Amino acid sequence: MDTNKLPGGKFVTLAVNRLSEAQGKFKGFLDKNTAIAKKYANRGQAEFKTRLNDDLGKFQKMIEKERRDLEALQRQIPKEMNKLSKFLVKQTKEVRKVLKTLSKKAPMTAAKATRGKSKVSRVSATRAKVSKGAKSASKKRTPTTQLSSN
Repeated sequence: MDTNKLPGGKFVTLAVNRLSEAQGKFKGFLDKNTAIAKKYANRGQAEFKTRLNDDLGKFQKMIEKERRDLEALQRQIPKEMNKLSKFLVKQTKEVRKVLKTLSKKAPMTAAKATRGKSKVSRVSATRAKVSKGAKSASKKRTPTTQLSSN
């Protein structure tokens, strides 16, 4: 069957030819653009890799520097611990000396003072303590009624 003999047959043939031409052009366009897209993707990938490698290099340098600093600090720790230990030993000796001196010079406490005295003197010492406590307790009390000042 010849499409030219049908009504509008030339038009259909022309449309089919144009469609196949457009399809060929479209495939060519896609192929070109795919190649261009791949080219840009490769460039971008290379740039990304370079930047990433640069950043990783900087990061590695920083980590290496921190590692060296930490190692130096770790070497110092035993020395500092020895200094601290010596300091604590000296301070302990000083505190013991001070305590010994204070215990020799300290006045006798009421309990030590009452030993060996008569029963009457012990009772009077106890009363003195009680009265002293009562005086200090009265100073701490607050009045229950407010005083008006005219």
